[in-house]
Amino acid sequence: MRARLLAGLRLTDLRLAGLAGALLGLAACASTPAATGTGAADMARALAGGWDTRVQAQASPGATRVEARFTPIVAPALAGGGGQALYVEWRAGGPDGALLRQQVWTLQPATPATAAPRLELWTLADPAAARGADAGAPLWARLGPADVRPASPRADGPDCALAVTPRGDGAFDAASDPTRCRAVDPAGRAYGVAVRITLMPTGLLYQETGVYDDDTFAFKSPPETPYDFRRP
Repeated sequence: MRARLLAGLRLTDLRLAGLAGALLGLAACASTPAATGTGAADMARALAGGWDTRVQAQASPGATRVEARFTPIVAPALAGGGGQALYVEWRAGGPDGALLRQQVWTLQPATPATAAPRLELWTLADPAAARGADAGAPLWARLGPADVRPASPRADGPDCALAVTPRGDGAFDAASDPTRCRAVDPAGRAYGVAVRITLMPTGLLYQETGVYDDDTFAFKSPPETPYDFRRP
């Protein structure tokens, strides 16, 4: 009798432990931020590190291999509270090639006003100071809006930010709206600027275009298919 009673008590303890575990799991889920608040941080982590177009260049004789390296930085004056920032160097031919671009990409979490995470691309007012800088360089803590310029050619303003759409499985789409991101060429002719990015666990596609209202191109970079970056 005593053995049966002890066995029953042990079974009850196990059931209570399982119930407690389930309740703790539900509480953890309830305290987890909404997915829209973490999309920016997820995309920043997925971008970090080196990418290059070696495979694409090998398949296209005459094409230039391009390397892009994304270094996560802490730049609160530019990225704002809850935002993410990455310093990006583009180089021709590989990691030791000629420097093509220096940019800072900032990612903002979704808010009720934006409905989606936002990505903004910036160039540096003093690129020489940042050349080769690592994540711990003192200049990042001081970097603010006065130290950068919009990276979209001849375009300006918050309407040029890219809306980010998480696709699941670590993939993201990001695109600016050419009907809202507007620029003017040297002849005074207006066009829309479209920057499109597709980030996948195994690749990064990037292309920027300027499109006139008659659907002809003001510019297209790269001129044919998007840059097809892969992990080295």
